Amino acid sequence: MSKNLFDLHGRTALITGGNGGIGLGIAKGFAESGANIAIAGRNTTKTEEVVANFRDRNTSAIGIEVDVADQESVQDMIGNTLEAFGRIDILVNNAGIGIRNLPHEYPLEDWNKVIDINLTGAFLCSKAVYP
Repeated sequence: MSKNLFDLHGRTALITGGNGGIGLGIAKGFAESGANIAIAGRNTTKTEEVVANFRDRNTSAIGIEVDVADQESVQDMIGNTLEAFGRIDILVNNAGIGIRNLPHEYPLEDWNKVIDINLTGAFLCSKAVYP
């Protein structure tokens, strides 16, 4: 008898930016392995549609609105996940944006927004979930 190396029953995965693209694919993989799923994103409507789809497939899932660049919002995300599932075993820092522009036309405010979400967001989420 082979052991299922990817059995995640009883585990909880929190995926930022999990309501589409790569994040959604990752969330589906965790769900197929039995994990509880917390989908965090900025677009509440899209997040709730994804969560409803997971629930239709008998996956324990919640949706959370979050701005990963805002420390208080991140703390709320962690609190909501812990309240729903009692634990966070897996964090996927997937939230991110890209603003396409030529370097010499790239406004500093756009650069700072990308850094805040893609880099600072990952830092804040990792720091907040650390035991």
